[in-house]
Amino acid sequence: MYRYFLGAFGNKSFIRPQYEIMEDGKLRGIEDRWGEFPNGGTVSLTGISDSDTESIKNRLLQFKIDFNKDLHPGYAPYTDNSNKYQISFNAIDDFDKDDVIEIIDIDYAIEDFINDKTKRTIRIKHRPNKQILLRYAQDCYGPFEFMISDIEDSYSDESYYTIKVFINSGTINKYKNSDIEKIIMDGYFSIRRNDRIEFIYNISDLKAIEPEEKIEYIDNEELADFFKTLLNKSEEIDNLAGVREQFLELADSFSEEGQLTDNRIKRICELLQTAVDLSDYKVRLTEEYFKNNPNAKLDKEEYLKTHEELLTNVVREDVHYEEKKKEILDELNVLEKEKEDLATEIAAGNQKLSDKQAELEKLGEQAVEQKKQEIENLVLENRKELEDVKNAIEKAKKEAKQFEADRDTWKRACDSIKDEYRTVSNDLNTKIIEWAANNRTSEITKLLVSQLEMPEETVEKNVLGRISNLKKNVDADKIVSILCEKFEEAGRIISKDDAYNYLISIVQNYITVFAGEPGTGKTSLCKLLAKALGLYDSRFAEILVERGWTSSKDLIGYYNPLTKEIESTQPRFSECMKKLNEENVNKIVEAPYFVLLDEANLSPIEFYWSNFNYYCDDPAHQVVSYSNGEKYEFGSELKFLATINYDQTTADLSPRFLDRAWVISMNPVSVDAIVSGLVDDSVVKNNSEVISLEVLNNIFDWHNVKDKKMNQITKNRLDRIIDKMKEGGHTISARSIHLMSHYYLVAETFMSSKEVALDYAISQKILPCINGNGKQYREFLNGLMAICKENQLNKSASIVSKIIEKSEHEFYSFFSL
Repeated sequence: MYRYFLGAFGNKSFIRPQYEIMEDGKLRGIEDRWGEFPNGGTVSLTGISDSDTESIKNRLLQFKIDFNKDLHPGYAPYTDNSNKYQISFNAIDDFDKDDVIEIIDIDYAIEDFINDKTKRTIRIKHRPNKQILLRYAQDCYGPFEFMISDIEDSYSDESYYTIKVFINSGTINKYKNSDIEKIIMDGYFSIRRNDRIEFIYNISDLKAIEPEEKIEYIDNEELADFFKTLLNKSEEIDNLAGVREQFLELADSFSEEGQLTDNRIKRICELLQTAVDLSDYKVRLTEEYFKNNPNAKLDKEEYLKTHEELLTNVVREDVHYEEKKKEILDELNVLEKEKEDLATEIAAGNQKLSDKQAELEKLGEQAVEQKKQEIENLVLENRKELEDVKNAIEKAKKEAKQFEADRDTWKRACDSIKDEYRTVSNDLNTKIIEWAANNRTSEITKLLVSQLEMPEETVEKNVLGRISNLKKNVDADKIVSILCEKFEEAGRIISKDDAYNYLISIVQNYITVFAGEPGTGKTSLCKLLAKALGLYDSRFAEILVERGWTSSKDLIGYYNPLTKEIESTQPRFSECMKKLNEENVNKIVEAPYFVLLDEANLSPIEFYWSNFNYYCDDPAHQVVSYSNGEKYEFGSELKFLATINYDQTTADLSPRFLDRAWVISMNPVSVDAIVSGLVDDSVVKNNSEVISLEVLNNIFDWHNVKDKKMNQITKNRLDRIIDKMKEGGHTISARSIHLMSHYYLVAETFMSSKEVALDYAISQKILPCINGNGKQYREFLNGLMAICKENQLNKSASIVSKIIEKSEHEFYSFFSL
């Protein structure tokens, strides 16, 4: 059974469906393009020749698909670049005359268009159907029929069509745009996103709307012939002083349907002014009017003013012409002499005025010089003081920058010493235990034990219980308010859009990566997020990633067959897993648990985090197992945060990891911000209440809006970005598209605009894929930046601009920022 579609031709290989024609004649937009028609929303086309191509390119097409029989023989369900359906050229049907009425914009008023035959040709980039509407300003006119008079082929895929519009005598319908916009559909006449058209499907929808006005039109030649015939029958008009009344009476008798309307009379008057073949009729009407109408004096004067050649002939026939001419010339000479005298007086007055103005300007210049000298003296007096202040500011900035660098250096040194101490201590304890075990019976051992009186090691047990300060009745605004307050306490100001972005990103994603240069506040931001949600004291583990981590053992530990115990390589993370396992066993999971992988790319993250890569798509049931059979089980309450640096000393993130992670780019913190109040995050206290996992999921998780759909405008914007990324060699996976869609459907509810919500999603999920080199890749980036600016994706456009700006030797990467 066939289903019918509207779409556009791409090349010799495919057609892209845009609408489905339903049984009731209505159109259904193809919203899930990738889902219904894999490989970019297209259908494969076979059996087409070059002559067939000319007949179907650059126009809207109607075609049919049998979803049971028209399957592509090479379709691979799990491959993005594989067409599911294949049709032949014979499946493309032509439109009926009344099926599609396209809307064409014109550059001049409809009156000029229909009355000037030279303006009735339009040059456009596509081939319309059999009827069109013409749109000028806020109104549409028609429909009109047309013919294609010329086709120009360019070197690219584009062609230009010159169409000649037919204007037939009769009435022309005028519609207001606001009245018909509800039946106007958007479409494309090719697969290029800029090749847009507007059309009305089925003329019956247009006929159901009452026109604002019906414009009467008759061709000039037809109107002139009609007028000549009318006057040739007017011998009974003796006195043209009453020409209008008698003329209209004659017209009524001549016309069965009142053809001589006011509009046509106005047109006849215009023709009398311009048409040579009507000049005899014009003279006849004019002479009769002036001769027989006693009230035509003013009209005669006006007529003579506009026809000076008649007045000149009358004057020259006067017998006193020469005498009057001499008198006028004498009067003219007297007036010329008076004019010269007045000119002399005016020149003398102007000279006096110039002298006075020069004197005033001289006085003004002296005053300006005096004031200028006073200002220069004042500047000289204060210049040294300004220089001292400037030097003090520069010195303070340098000291602040050095202080920041020293703080990071000492922090790393302290962390390194702590790690070395921990390692040495563990090694020493192990060796003592082994030695004691081997020499348990010796007298020296007994003596040492008795003298040292070593106390038994006490093991601190976790006391499992419910969270007493759990907060369940809190809304999104309150959570964002708490987050902004914590950042402000640390001397950092963030917008509400940024706050919502952090919360939605962390709740919806298994791992959220914060990327930026050293010193941009990535680690402190993660701690502030944990403190705002009340997690920092008891449900936050900071793991300092080291160089040389090569397997999951470096993170989760391992079973030691010699000691028959689980060796914890990262005690904080082991404590986290034990706690979450116990909570899940006892079914009292109440709040999230944040694990921070600080400087996560010091070692390849795919190696040591490999145990958790599997759970990115569905972290609801996670299991960490050891070789002795022990295991920890927990769910999506575990959230990983990671910080990475932009420098050459760290490992690159693989495309496989980027496809699963959510990457937030951090802007550098300026020295001015540090000097003006940036403080250590350690002074910020943990929130007194813990925000529950249930509240966070109910507000920020995408499952609560799974029935919503992305609006068509936003979907088109996202599709343009995805298609553009393909030009740069980057295929955006279905997983990434779903993650962006989930993020957007929640973010559009809270953020300042839909454009801002989409902008965050693209900048954090698509742009991290940017990695290439060469002039062609730079052109691709310039095109991507232009699309971002055009669609008000300002954050994404800024990131692409910085990538281009910071490139070296034409190498471009998101992680070079």
